This record gives sequence, structure tokens and C-alpha cells, in this order.
Amino acid sequence: MSGQISANPKLESSIKLPKHIVGSVCVIRHQDKMLMLSEVITQKYSLPGGYIDDGNTAPEAAVREVLEETGVDVEVVELLQYRSRAAVYACVATSPIPVSNFRDHNGFMIVASWFSKHFATEVERVYLLDPRQLDISNYRYPEDVNLLPKWLARTPESQIQYYDSLTHQLSMLHRIELPFVINFQAVTENWPHWLQAGFDGVMFIANQPGELWVLLCLGLLVAVSCRTSVLLECLLFSLVMLVASSTLKYWFASPRPFFVLPELQRIEAYGFGFPSSHTMTATMVLGGAWYGLNRLTKGRYKRVLMASMLMLILAQGMVRVWYGVQFISDTVLSIMLGLVIVSAWAVWREMNPDSLQRCMTSKTFWLCMTFAVGVGASYTLDPLHAYAFSAMLGVMVAMETAVRFDQPAPETLKGRILALLMLGGGAAVIWCGTEELAAVQTVSLIVLGINAFGCFLMSLWFVAGASWVRGKCR
Repeated sequence: MSGQISANPKLESSIKLPKHIVGSVCVIRHQDKMLMLSEVITQKYSLPGGYIDDGNTAPEAAVREVLEETGVDVEVVELLQYRSRAAVYACVATSPIPVSNFRDHNGFMIVASWFSKHFATEVERVYLLDPRQLDISNYRYPEDVNLLPKWLARTPESQIQYYDSLTHQLSMLHRIELPFVINFQAVTENWPHWLQAGFDGVMFIANQPGELWVLLCLGLLVAVSCRTSVLLECLLFSLVMLVASSTLKYWFASPRPFFVLPELQRIEAYGFGFPSSHTMTATMVLGGAWYGLNRLTKGRYKRVLMASMLMLILAQGMVRVWYGVQFISDTVLSIMLGLVIVSAWAVWREMNPDSLQRCMTSKTFWLCMTFAVGVGASYTLDPLHAYAFSAMLGVMVAMETAVRFDQPAPETLKGRILALLMLGGGAAVIWCGTEELAAVQTVSLIVLGINAFGCFLMSLWFVAGASWVRGKCR
């Protein structure tokens, strides 16, 4: 949806804004529900709104922010309250709000919003929900939860329009693929319960290679078992994959199947569909495992190993389609991109290992990579790019010391287990500390800064801490 920014001119002229007010918020109501969004950075719910830019009045800022965050064009009706540093306005949608008949796992009604400007960079999803059903710990401003019903009661009602499908907004290729996704999910509907449960279990296991916890566990194993240069290789290509996938998502803004048919969703997934970071991660993990095991395998077992890895990669891509979070073309192209990155790493390692090692241990190389990611982050304003920039900065700071005092892996199994526990314990402390600090903040930029600093510390610990831990556990 799109529209012109509109606000009540009488409201603008009759109310002088207090100096401490820097933001505007809109309350948009339908019956006993209000429009809310789930934020990418804070991972909490909030009302649509944002900062008042120079040259804008507070009502104009409220209208602009609602349009950019939710895709809904509104008019400001009246000022409800000044709360903290924000002006809270009652707003009415100028056209019916598109709402799905399908509810998510929380029971909230989903508002179509993937076409909005800030979707995936600031907004995960937009909902129409009853504020009384909202857990106070999940709301960005918990002290305002008791005020939500009062604001709701004073806000005029906006109209909504239920939709079953938004397939007309898909590209021609995705419209062709959509029936295959629907039929693929329908295959198991008539199976016995025990067979469905078994199939679900197989799908769950096949999906795991792309999960974050698998990547972190493998990172810990590499950090404990290998020298610093090998760890830096893994970090570099993982960060390249993350930046490349998020950049392509930003450019293509390709919808997921459940964006147009919400009932297709069988697993949580946010952001755009192409490329699939999950599938690219799984491809890199399995491809890297194949490269390592292939060097230890001889004869006909090499073909068996390659066939097995390809089957696992294709199975993972198939699972993403069955879960309704990716189109077939998304997974195929994502697998190809993942294979390109793995192949580039393998070829570089085989053809010129000395050059690879020099780059991995070069501060200039990491400085250039960090600068490039930082420039990209300033353009896209994607939080993932900011986190990747911070992680690369941590690598750059830690790398010189880690290489200088590099230690081989512990020789005994007991030493390796101890090193794994020490390194994993430190990573857990950084992770939990970052989560706890971010959870008590309400300002998005502060939360972003805390998360970015956590990424910096995590990469610092993985690089410098791993070398220190290996030396202590020998």
C-alpha cells in the first residue's frame, strides 16, 4: 500500500510541541485490537512510530513512520498523550488494512506488510492484536502496557480487509512455483498420525545443518582443534556468506510463500526469501565437511561421500520448501551460491595455500574487508551488516596477538574437552550477558550498539581466546 503523508492541519497549528518530545507514535484500532509491529533489533512488540525529522511536524512524522514501517497510510485524528519523549496520536487508516484470516503461533492476526520500506531491516512482522493478550515482558515499553487499552478506547476505528491470498503480487516464476509448494505440503495430510510424526522428525533433522547452533558448535570445534589461520578462514567465509545473503535479500526483496498464503508457514522465518541464509549456511557446512573428509577418504568411497553430501544439501533445501518459507527457485539458487563460496575457498586453499594464509594473517586484508562491510552497512542500514562489521572489527583487533602467540591443539582428548568447555563457557557468558543487557533497554540504537559490541567480543574471544585456551590445555 502507498499514499501521501496526511495529517490534520488544525491539530498541527493548535498544539505546540514540548521541547523534550523527539518522536511520534500512532495508535490504530480495529474493534478491540490495535496495530503493532515486532521489531528486528529489540525483538519486542511496539506501536508504529519513530523520530521526528527536521522539517516535519509531529503528526507528519507519525504518518510517515506508520507508512514506512507497516505499509498502511493513515491520518492523524487527535493527540492522545505525551508519554516519555514521544507524542502518542490516535490515527485512522485511509483505506482498509489487509489482514490475513490466518493467525500466527501466538494467535495474533497478521497484517500484510512485506512491501513496506522498513520491512526486514526494522520490522519483522506487523500484527493486529488485543493489547490485553500481550505479555508485558514482550512489549518494548512495559510501563506503558496499562495505558494501551485507554489509548485504544479513544481511537476511532479503522477498516480492515481480510485476504486469503496475495498471489497477484508475486512474480510470474513464483506464481508458477506456488502450486507445487501447496501440493508438496498436502502430500502428508492423509497419512497416519505416526507416519506424519516420523516424517516431521526427518524434516526437523534435515533442517538442522543450517541452524545457528550448528554453526557455533562447529566454530568451537575448529577453534579448539585447529590453528588460528584455519579458524580465520572459517570466520571469513561465514561472514562473507552472511553479508552476501543479507545484501541480496535487501536488493531483491523477494517474498516468502507464506507472505501471500500465511497458512503455508510451518516454521518461524523472518525477512525476505531470496537468498536463503539458512540454505547457504547448510551448504557451506556440509560442503566444508565434504572437503575435510574427502582428504581422508580413498577410492570409491570418495564418490559415496560426495553423493551423500549432495543428498543432504538437497534434502535441506527441500525441507525449506516443505516448511513454506522458501520457493523452489530460492533454494536452488541459494544452494548454488553456497557452493560457489565453498568452491572458492577450496580452490584458493588448493591452488595457493600460502596466499590464503598470508591474507588470513594480514591486518591490512581484514581492515579492507571490515571497511567494505562498514560502508555497506551505512548504506543498507541492515542490523546484520552492523553485526558483521563489529565481528570483523573484533577479528582485526585480536588477530595479530592470536597469530603471534598461536598454540597447537591439545594432544589429549581430556585437554581438548577442557579447552572446548572453557571456550564454550566464555562464549556463553558473552552471549547471555549481551542478551540480558539488551533486554532491559528500550532505545533501538542502544540495543543495536549492545548487540554489535557483543559480536565484537564474541569474535575477539573466538580468535584470541581460542589461542590462549589451546595453550592452557596442552
